Amino acid sequence: LFDGHNGFVSGAGKIDVVRRLREMVAAGHRPSPADVEAYVDASPEVWSGGGARLRRYYEGILDGKRFKDYRGQNI
Repeated sequence: LFDGHNGFVSGAGKIDVVRRLREMVAAGHRPSPADVEAYVDASPEVWSGGGARLRRYYEGILDGKRFKDYRGQNI
């Protein structure tokens, strides 16, 4: 479900993945950060390093961190 062909670096990729992760957590789906990273790294669609970046976003969401988009707006 994650568009990781750009390693979640672009503004749109980051916005999409943070929103999807927030929705996943809100729905009660809370796999371990290691499982999230492994799932993404197993996909041939995700650039190298994308899993680690997604894991950092996920851990931040679990900790209640707010993320900003490329315009400085909260995601």
